[in-house]
Amino acid sequence: RSTDSNLRLHAIKVGEELLGACAALEGHALMNATRGEAEEPFPLEPALPGSGPGTPVGQPLLSTAAKDSFAERSLSRALHDPYHGVRAVAVSCFGYLLPSDWANMQDATRRAAVAAVLRSA
Repeated sequence: RSTDSNLRLHAIKVGEELLGACAALEGHALMNATRGEAEEPFPLEPALPGSGPGTPVGQPLLSTAAKDSFAERSLSRALHDPYHGVRAVAVSCFGYLLPSDWANMQDATRRAAVAAVLRSA
């Protein structure tokens, strides 16, 4: 854990962006599925140099285990950070978690996360 509050803030912001991207991709697929539209669960990723126009993405950006680990370790620690900016971003990260993420989270992690967010309010 860095003693530099700016470094901690930027690190948690990167996590926030990843969760936001996951929510956007997975949430879009979820919305289409609930409307009964047939669509691949994840869109095409940008073409890499030397590849075709795009490759179907078969995996989400972050696995359920990675999200759970991030919530359990990084977010719970960030919610107790002495710098208010880090705490604010950590709280907003929880807003990007989909219902399936909460359901797949370990019970102890889910309880601790909800308690920490409510204490921050």
